[in-house]
Amino acid sequence: MLEAVEQLCIGHNVAVEVIDIDTDSRLAERFGLDIPVLTAGSAELCRHRLDRTRLQQWLGRS
Repeated sequence: MLEAVEQLCIGHNVAVEVIDIDTDSRLAERFGLDIPVLTAGSAELCRHRLDRTRLQQWLGRS
């Protein structure tokens, strides 16, 4: 998922940050086995697999 997200974000003023939830007990409890998760600020865009349409809408490409 990461590679696809990075490709879709090219040309947009966004930074992709990878967070290992196992290093944060709060995140591990919140997401458990529901990983990977793609968020934008406090908005959750998708879990498990990339929702390209949702990400493109968030990026303003729809």
